[in-house]
Amino acid sequence: MKKVKGSKFVSLLTVSAIASSSVAIPAAMALENAPATASAAESVQLAQGLVGQCRAVKRSVFIYSERSTTSQRVRALAANEQVTLADNGGGGWIAISAPAAGFVQTAELKGCTGQPQPPQPPVSMCRQVITDLNVRDNPNTSARVIRLMRAGQQVTLKSAQEVTAADGRIWAEITGPVAGWISTRPNASSTSNLVNCSGNPMPPMPPQPPSPPSSKSCKIAFPQGLRLWNSPTGAVIGGIPFNRDITLTGQRQVIGDRVWVEISAPTRAWISSGFVGTERNIACP
Repeated sequence: MKKVKGSKFVSLLTVSAIASSSVAIPAAMALENAPATASAAESVQLAQGLVGQCRAVKRSVFIYSERSTTSQRVRALAANEQVTLADNGGGGWIAISAPAAGFVQTAELKGCTGQPQPPQPPVSMCRQVITDLNVRDNPNTSARVIRLMRAGQQVTLKSAQEVTAADGRIWAEITGPVAGWISTRPNASSTSNLVNCSGNPMPPMPPQPPSPPSSKSCKIAFPQGLRLWNSPTGAVIGGIPFNRDITLTGQRQVIGDRVWVEISAPTRAWISSGFVGTERNIACP
């Protein structure tokens, strides 16, 4: 009998092992943080997670507003309650669109049982603003203002997910009519500034009667004084020095990132009170 030495013996063993066993790569390896105790069928289902597919939760868990257990809790899910996936997951989390929009941990999911869920209708990203809102380039009240959206106008959300800033304000990213961010509410317990679009073109907004202006006495606080304008987008008609008394009419406009106010004394004109969030050109008691 011939002896097989060194690497030849190892190679023979490797070939023999491959020939005598079936090697399979489980599909579940594609899913981040898949539970080690999940059944083979559940792992395959989870690994193939696509938008619109059904999953069930293994135990009572929460839907979160972001991919973090420290983010806002949207609602609770009972054990075996079914959800509808809204993306392919990442970082141990996956987005869902039903029974509420948010995120759940992928390790808490299993395959649905019984009859498959009917296809879910596409979620409309159209929203109508119910109050004037600034579009900013970042979810921050000090960020640059890109555009002012008037009440009744429509915007297109980038996704159904919202972002909670450090100060508790809630923001949504939009793609139309311009790309940017709008604040949907000052905090999680407030009513949203957005409502779903009806799906039909918006009818012309009837003219609203102007609200009676409320006058207010202030002073010019900008050391170099301010220019007087015949309108916020008009022409310069003069100037007014520092510390001069003025009377505001109550009329106010935001154009870009600049705030304009109308005065009735010492002459009727418009002045800039400063930038959005930093109006320091005038001082009012």
